[in-house]
Amino acid sequence: MSYTPEQIAAMKNALASGVLRVRFADREMEYRSFKEMQAIIDAAEAEIAEQNGTPPNRQIHVSTSKGL
Repeated sequence: MSYTPEQIAAMKNALASGVLRVRFADREMEYRSFKEMQAIIDAAEAEIAEQNGTPPNRQIHVSTSKGL
């Protein structure tokens, strides 16, 4: 399913306010968890970036330890 920027913004607002139910015009979606909602937001943003020809954002997290 293709998402619009407005739908992604609505999902982000719902996620930020702690709500799992989002309404898009005449449709209402309820997600099972915040993790699922975040995964869908990430996939939708990657899809829009691909359609626009921009590379997806990637993050690398590095963790180190002295071994103590």
